[in-house]
Amino acid sequence: MEALQQKQDAVKIKLHELKSSSDAAWGDLRAGTEKAWAELKIAFDKTALKFK
Repeated sequence: MEALQQKQDAVKIKLHELKSSSDAAWGDLRAGTEKAWAELKIAFDKTALKFK
């Protein structure tokens, strides 16, 4: 659960950065946000498997 919370926090930070980014920074930020989202999904899926 700790890993899931850390990934969720990382996604929140990236989304906050996204809201305040310029158009020029969008490409870099988008890549980082997509990576953080993918890692969050993996952590969530692993945690969900423990409860099955």
